[in-house]
Amino acid sequence: MSCTPDQHVLEPDLENRESILDRKVFIEPELITEIPQIPRFCDQIELTKRRIKVGDVELYVEEEGRGTPIVLINGGPGGTHHYFHPWFSRAKKYARVIYYDQRGCGLSDFDPGEEGYSVDQA
Repeated sequence: MSCTPDQHVLEPDLENRESILDRKVFIEPELITEIPQIPRFCDQIELTKRRIKVGDVELYVEEEGRGTPIVLINGGPGGTHHYFHPWFSRAKKYARVIYYDQRGCGLSDFDPGEEGYSVDQA
């Protein structure tokens, strides 16, 4: 289908379109259950846990092992360090393994301020 400049093009009616917020959903009460608390793997292994001040926020940090430091930086926006356990715990025999939650993620402070976050702040 092609359009020529003199054809009338219908604009979408954005004011009257249906959105997900217009729908009402009823869930039977017996279907609603509480999600059980599952212990984090980090709480089951021997780690040094602390918070360090970086600029105007505190970052959550875990460490294990001794030697040359290996700082693990999780990928993807909004992720946490938790998926590194137990895989990198094996390196504690040879190095000091440092896990941390980036600014605004996981157990680190979330305070984007007026300007939001930048990659440099991670």
